[in-house]
Amino acid sequence: MFNSFFSFIFFPLIESFGIGGFVFFMSFFLTLIITLIYVNMTPQPRIKHLKQEIKELNKERSTHIGDKNVLEIINKELGRKNMEISSYSLRPTLLTIIPIFLIITWMWSSVAVIPLQENIPFKIYLFLDNTTNTYTVSSINTQGLSLLNSDSNNSLYQYTLQGSKGNYTPQWLIDNKIYNISLKITDRQEYTSSPKIIKDGIVNAIVIDYKEAKPFFGLGWFWEYLFFSILFNIILRKIMDVH
Repeated sequence: MFNSFFSFIFFPLIESFGIGGFVFFMSFFLTLIITLIYVNMTPQPRIKHLKQEIKELNKERSTHIGDKNVLEIINKELGRKNMEISSYSLRPTLLTIIPIFLIITWMWSSVAVIPLQENIPFKIYLFLDNTTNTYTVSSINTQGLSLLNSDSNNSLYQYTLQGSKGNYTPQWLIDNKIYNISLKITDRQEYTSSPKIIKDGIVNAIVIDYKEAKPFFGLGWFWEYLFFSILFNIILRKIMDVH
């Protein structure tokens, strides 16, 4: 349900700005939402006052290095004030953690790789289980895809295919059993799940060789998201005077 909702909301942005632009936008958008919720759910003047008191206590502690009794009193006071600040942060954290987790999970399944594109070759790997018996692929039905090349090495079979836009289900006949995997060739940010884990004693898995999307200096989308989220968090907290 959530995947369909997020896809409906966010796919137009991906198609308009690309993966890199979309991740940049989401970094700003989610950080802004989290910051606004935090500001409105926490007593900012009180937190500012507590942080100032903690700063003064740390200065005072540095002047009583040799006095264990005074240090014990200061440390207890520091712990109490830090605990109070943490208690204020708990409510906004609990409110935002589940929605943010759901969105990040959706992004992981939707923008992590580059979809299969029209008339661009891609590979499918077939992993057989030859631990007890030796199996071979009797035939392959590409279901309309063009088979450009095939190769095998012991229990690993490799196929290079390409095709026009559409949904396909290539099939393999192995030991009188048919195995398949669904795939989609499209110009949109859509792709089917892979690998398909089977492990029935004949086939271990069928894997579509999707290429990882690396929109940010050769790094994956998550590192772009993390970098810009930290950057926007620093900037927004500075602008909004968040404590």
